[in-house]
Amino acid sequence: MWSDLGRLMVSHIKDSVMTYPFGPTKPTPPMDVPQPIKTYTEPLRISNPRVKYIPTAFIVMTKNGKSDSHTDAMGLSRARARNWKIYPFEGGHYSMREQPENLVKKLELVLGK
Repeated sequence: MWSDLGRLMVSHIKDSVMTYPFGPTKPTPPMDVPQPIKTYTEPLRISNPRVKYIPTAFIVMTKNGKSDSHTDAMGLSRARARNWKIYPFEGGHYSMREQPENLVKKLELVLGK
């Protein structure tokens, strides 16, 4: 899966950062900023055992109420295994662009606001 992503995104990588292919960056939110390529290639390792006491949630993006196998492989199955609270959200990966108001409502629900 990641090798497929890499092939698709290689034209957007320059100077160790990836720019998003959505067109020019806008001066007001929502806006895109270059992302260091190592965020994709360098695993995050957390060894402090107290991390399991941090409240954690997983928002799974769904289409017609179902997640896809890539989403499941990337995190949903881990979230389930770790007993994280899972919140479904009908929308795509770029909901911050497509439906920002609904995304804010979901985040507020997750945060208990």
